[in-house]
Amino acid sequence: MEIKYHKLADESVDFIQSPNGGGVIRPRFIVMHYTAGYTGSSAIQTFKSPASKVSAHLVIDRSGKVTQMMPFNKKAWHAGPSVYKGVRNLNSHSIGIEFVNIGYLRQSRKGLVDAYGNTLSMEKFDDYVIAPHPRVGSGEFYWPVYTEAQLAVGRKITEALIKSYPIEGICSHEEIDTRGWKTDPGPAFPMRSFVDLLGKKRDDEPLPTYEYTVDVSSLNVRAGPGTNWQVIGGVRRGDKVQSVEEKGGWVRIIEGDMEGWVSSRYLARE
Repeated sequence: MEIKYHKLADESVDFIQSPNGGGVIRPRFIVMHYTAGYTGSSAIQTFKSPASKVSAHLVIDRSGKVTQMMPFNKKAWHAGPSVYKGVRNLNSHSIGIEFVNIGYLRQSRKGLVDAYGNTLSMEKFDDYVIAPHPRVGSGEFYWPVYTEAQLAVGRKITEALIKSYPIEGICSHEEIDTRGWKTDPGPAFPMRSFVDLLGKKRDDEPLPTYEYTVDVSSLNVRAGPGTNWQVIGGVRRGDKVQSVEEKGGWVRIIEGDMEGWVSSRYLARE
């Protein structure tokens, strides 16, 4: 895959401009989504409608067919309220890729039930990942697997984006969502294989450091990355802190003689 003038330069890729978005961005992140639908055409129609007020840069159908709906240097409305690595409003800093996938399904006596209340047979999809998810509810849910065709073309596109833009992170919609209810792209999506495309050379290099500004009146600094760890200190709004490591929504910072972990949700970075 090649990118020219912020579009995929491949004859097999259709470009259909979405009216939802605009404004020049400098992409730093790639956000992975599922469409929560059964077909690429339904997602495309949604992104074409001004009334929907949503869009993404790419739609990848289960057949591997790719449709681009926004140039990569223009803002699409795919992330909603969001924060990642201290950067807020990911729409202004990221490329959104939508993989056609219905998302989670519940098992009933009649079959599987989707989020819209439709019942379908187990044979609807080739296979499922069965996994719980606290954002959906109690019990186990069936997550249809992504097709090899989708994943293969998705990886090629991701590699091209990494070569063309200063991409510093690849993340799920779930992990950037500040409202606490997004689940895409879900447990069936092989996120690790996409993150690894950033390259081993980046893993071998020293961890990058970023300067963050504390964005709440006071913030606990903990001994480890989680609320179960002991509070060892605190920082206040406006304090500048240096990050040396990031893990699961937590940032290890150095503030004077103190070193510990804080939640990235309450940090801001230019």
